[in-house]
Amino acid sequence: MRTFKLLAACVVITSCSGVGLAQQVGDTIVVTAETGPLRDQGAACGSVPQGEILYVEEIDHDRFWVVWSSNKTTMMGWISRSDVAPLSQAVNFVDAMLRRNATARAYAIRGAIRCEQDAYEQAIADYTEAIRLDPRLARVWSSRGWTWAQKSEFAKAAADLQQAIRLDPNDPRTLIERGLTSYSAGKLDEAIADFDRVVTLDPRSPYAYAARGTIRLAQNSFEAAIVDVDRAIALDHRFSSAYKSRGAIHLAQNDLQGAIADFDQAIRLNPHDADAYNCRATAYQHHDEDKSFSDLNEAIRINPKAAEYYSNRASIWFRRGQYDKMLSDLDQAIRLEPNEATPYVGRGLAWYAKGKYDRASSEYNEALRYDRNCVHAYVYRGDAERAKGQYDNAIADYEQAIQIAKKSYDKASAYKNRGLVRQSQGEYEKAVSDYDQAISAYRNAIRDDPTDAPACVGLADAARAKADFAEAASNYDQAVLIDPRSAVARNARAWFVATCAEAKYRDGTKAVQDATRACELTSWNDIDFLSTLAAAYAEHADFSNAIKWQEKAIAAASQEQKPKLRSRLELFRAHKAYRQ
Repeated sequence: MRTFKLLAACVVITSCSGVGLAQQVGDTIVVTAETGPLRDQGAACGSVPQGEILYVEEIDHDRFWVVWSSNKTTMMGWISRSDVAPLSQAVNFVDAMLRRNATARAYAIRGAIRCEQDAYEQAIADYTEAIRLDPRLARVWSSRGWTWAQKSEFAKAAADLQQAIRLDPNDPRTLIERGLTSYSAGKLDEAIADFDRVVTLDPRSPYAYAARGTIRLAQNSFEAAIVDVDRAIALDHRFSSAYKSRGAIHLAQNDLQGAIADFDQAIRLNPHDADAYNCRATAYQHHDEDKSFSDLNEAIRINPKAAEYYSNRASIWFRRGQYDKMLSDLDQAIRLEPNEATPYVGRGLAWYAKGKYDRASSEYNEALRYDRNCVHAYVYRGDAERAKGQYDNAIADYEQAIQIAKKSYDKASAYKNRGLVRQSQGEYEKAVSDYDQAISAYRNAIRDDPTDAPACVGLADAARAKADFAEAASNYDQAVLIDPRSAVARNARAWFVATCAEAKYRDGTKAVQDATRACELTSWNDIDFLSTLAAAYAEHADFSNAIKWQEKAIAAASQEQKPKLRSRLELFRAHKAYRQ
């Protein structure tokens, strides 16, 4: 069984940056006045120094609602448009500052702006010059450390952040940056420790609570994560990213309604946040595929440079059998992020579906070049090798997947498919052992997520391979009940009720209905599904249609697929149904 799920993690720590004239929520602005006074309910409530970078949370005529954290506390209020400039114009402002007086502070401001614009090398050069001019500035060490972290150079980041903490051990901003760096490096306990200190030093920081909630989500500490993000929202009800974070927590708990409600609110607060649409698309993935597709289109319209959005949209093209469009989106994802493994895995699935098994294997090879621990690349390369009859290669890939897989579903798929190979080789006892392992792992996956339709299909496939047809029938039915728009689930059930060796489980009428629906959902483009429809008609004793659809499958098939399809065609011409 082939699956290609949405890839978005929907975990939000940093806000999206904006460009233009700072006239919409989510835009990034820079304080250009000597100080930018903040006001709330008509009274002064603080001020922001020149050069600080802010995010617009709300707009009221010529003023913007912002949140800013100093080295002591967090403050929020309205800042005048006349005191700030859009990020896109701020470099010119700082260049003029540097021409007048090339101070460490001016270089640090330009470094921060360049970091926000993802110009990391230039940012590091500016921070380095600022440190040369004044090595006592803790914030500059911290900012350079954060910039190293953006380049995944975590050792350099840690060294700079440690120096910043030596110079100023109680600056919450430095601790936030070190915590986020630890999170990016996978050191979750260290990250939590830093954010524990931050909320003690600055209990008014909504950002700190939201970030700690996100890290707790990564630790699967859902209740604690919700408490943190709720606190962030209580401190700043305009904080759209906090709603995204809470939506991600609901999503991890399979609370789709709660997730969608929070993503809706994030979009209401900031309708220009592409990532909010991407997150909501994940929540809609099986609940409402059309809405998921619409949200991904909007995310790409807002930010056409995010590779993840194209990969996610490719997953919907896959479900719809639009493999050329899938490949087009994945090609774009690779152009944007050529060193990411996931799009290559997706391209492999597309080529596999088109019957190009060698091409599929080469894509999985590329994925493994960039990520040696990519479980899906091993499982799917094993599938491609199995389809080519290269059983030793297939078993080697499945065994590697079993060793490194952390998720029950991935481990189950590897066991099940290794069992299929062993059964083909006549090693029936080993095959049954693999199927038992697969069934156990699939049950674990379903226990963790009862709405996991692919796991139900996988369990049914393994049960069928063991000739436990009652278990297979029950789980195919459950998969279709969970996700009636899943072409994979429909096709799997159709194949079962059309070809099962035990007569009482066969149902030609149901087979034709399910197979037709699977073909409709994939725009009549999937060769395997067309062949299933032919087998369904044969079980229904409609051999004219069986021959018609098998011939269509053969016409669309690759050379690798044709021999097996032709052998079934001869059966149908002899007015015989296929039995597996």
